[in-house]
Amino acid sequence: MFNGGKIRQVRKEKGLTLQELAQRTGLSPSLISQIERQRVDPTVSTFWKICSSLNIPLNFFFEGRSEESFVVRKERRRIVELADANVKYHDLTPPNKSGTADFILVEIQPGNKTKPELSMCQVFLDKV
Repeated sequence: MFNGGKIRQVRKEKGLTLQELAQRTGLSPSLISQIERQRVDPTVSTFWKICSSLNIPLNFFFEGRSEESFVVRKERRRIVELADANVKYHDLTPPNKSGTADFILVEIQPGNKTKPELSMCQVFLDKV
């Protein structure tokens, strides 16, 4: 599951208030607070805005073992599942890789439709 407490940790390490992060992201301070306290899971577009504003890679939030190669095998992928989304995000970027690109596989359960947030994620991934 997504750990919003990491957002609070990074925000405080960077010396930002909720209001300052809200200004950078265009989100409300109350929404960011709810995400940090794990009351609300962010949408993909919200998640991307927060990561971009904090200047951290998306894969920072994926829990799991470290990987030494450039190939992440299926059984070693780190996965984030947002509550009630029926979507899984598989991190395909090895933790030891530094760079500007993150590779994420979006797994949508059968019968679900893509939402605009998922399309935005795809556009973002295509630009990287």
